[in-house]
Amino acid sequence: MICPYCQTENRDDQETCYYCHKDISMLRLIVNKAKHHYNLALEHAERDRVDEAITELKNALDLDASLVNARVVLGTLYARKEQFEDARQAWEQALDSDYRFRKAHDYLHKAGQAEYVFPGMKRLQKVNLWLLATSATLALVLVILIIILALPDRERPQLVRALGIARNDPLVSAATVEELAALSADEDTPPAIVDYARNMRVHIERAWEEDLAIARSALEHDAPLVTLEALNNLLSKDPNQTARTAAEELYAEAGARVADELRRASEAFRTNQLPYDTFLGRAERVLELLPAGAAADQITSLTLEIKQTHLERMLEQARAAVADGTLNEAIALVQEWRRNYPEHVAPLEEVLDQRMVTRTAMVEVQIEGLIESGQFDEASRVLADLGSLYKHAGRPAPEEVLAGLRDAIGQARMAAARSAAEQAFAEQRWEDFLELTRRPTDLAADEAGLAALGEQRARALQEVARGRWRWFDERKLAFQSLSITTEEAAQAIQWYGPVMEALPPDLTWARGPLTFYTAAARLKLGDPQEARKLLARVHSDFDDSYVVDLVNQFQETFARELGLAEEQPAPAASDEPTTGAATPPPAAEATPAADEEAPAPAEKASPAS
Repeated sequence: MICPYCQTENRDDQETCYYCHKDISMLRLIVNKAKHHYNLALEHAERDRVDEAITELKNALDLDASLVNARVVLGTLYARKEQFEDARQAWEQALDSDYRFRKAHDYLHKAGQAEYVFPGMKRLQKVNLWLLATSATLALVLVILIIILALPDRERPQLVRALGIARNDPLVSAATVEELAALSADEDTPPAIVDYARNMRVHIERAWEEDLAIARSALEHDAPLVTLEALNNLLSKDPNQTARTAAEELYAEAGARVADELRRASEAFRTNQLPYDTFLGRAERVLELLPAGAAADQITSLTLEIKQTHLERMLEQARAAVADGTLNEAIALVQEWRRNYPEHVAPLEEVLDQRMVTRTAMVEVQIEGLIESGQFDEASRVLADLGSLYKHAGRPAPEEVLAGLRDAIGQARMAAARSAAEQAFAEQRWEDFLELTRRPTDLAADEAGLAALGEQRARALQEVARGRWRWFDERKLAFQSLSITTEEAAQAIQWYGPVMEALPPDLTWARGPLTFYTAAARLKLGDPQEARKLLARVHSDFDDSYVVDLVNQFQETFARELGLAEEQPAPAASDEPTTGAATPPPAAEATPAADEEAPAPAEKASPAS
């Protein structure tokens, strides 16, 4: 609906005009009531209640005279009632309201054709029109067929083409008029066909005149866009030179008016009173209709200026959004501009780079805090996220800064691991030390540091082996009597290899007893075959009479469990110790750990025990 104060078009549900902010609520009620009458009229017309429909349409127009559709439908209903004057008047009023309404033009044009073809229509309104039209058509077809057959062969195509025009053939060009003129001037053409051709010429020229009349009238009603549409419709029919000259004059005037309208529209756009899409739609439509010339050049130049202004506005808004929005939103916006406006994205990338520099500085501070608190894994994650952010933004990452942060995290991690390992070594927490130094390169980077760390690990392995040997020795009687638990047996088997490899020099004599104890553990867990192998190794590898005697006694006691019930026991060891035997040292010569007491004489590994 149109605001009566500022003539601005508003939606039908508006309470106030969106432009002048005046109250139009009463107008809204009137317009809605008029549309209600219009809808009732359509329902009556669908049910062939023509009089009721006409009444409702008049009620609608009394409330809202700008309902062009109502006037067109009213004219159609009058035509159905054969009230052609009233129909013509309704359609002309529709054009007065809105000259762009094409249906009214079409209906008036058809009404003109009807009056031309049937000049006696008004005198025969009370006759049955259907019967009259049918009879006239049959008679006309019969006459035409007779005439065609009577014409020479060379004239038949002209007549057939002329008759095609009567059937609304779209070809109504100047060449067609010339053909009809030639047909009329031919002496051999029957008089009826001459009259018919002359009437067709008049009909074609009248169609050109009607298009020109529509164009002039639209221009008078300040609707130059409708003028351009009518002129394009005229030129599509290829009129004669007279019509073309008149069309060129109207083109010039309409082009000038449209250019003025678009200049005013451009000012409205620059003052934010007109949307960009509205201006661009008008300009593109005008350029489609307007032929090449000065007006078209002016409108093209104006359109380019508005496009540039719109782009600058968009760029300024995007720059503000990149600067003030979240970083992810800024990255998404820059990526959108890369796709749609790649040649204008550089200013946005500069703002994004500034934000990325700020984010990098913040990450540096965050990583420093995480390093101080020992959260090295979290610091590495934050650094990785920063690198991913640069990749997602499509911007070059500051490799020197990232590499420096990466080195700082690595050095801090190494220093913390080295400090924890040194503390564990000083406190003689040997197993903790070995766990902390499983990967020596995490604690030292140079050869000297790795060598010193290797010496410390060797010392820690020996001390761990010493402690575990002590565990074996404390359970020697349980091993000999096979009274150890299955858990102790499993522990003994697990420790056997590492302890044998890392025994300190003062405990090399314990290799034989360790092998014997492990054999007992194997037998405890139901593995006599492996137990026999270990017992045989004691006989072959350790020439120690004390241990050999223990093995022989063990084999005799558990011969059945070992599967040796029918085998002869191994010979007893000689009372004389063999040269080179690894006999256990006296208690006084044992080398205990620095912070432990020497083992009691009753616990030493000797034949007396």
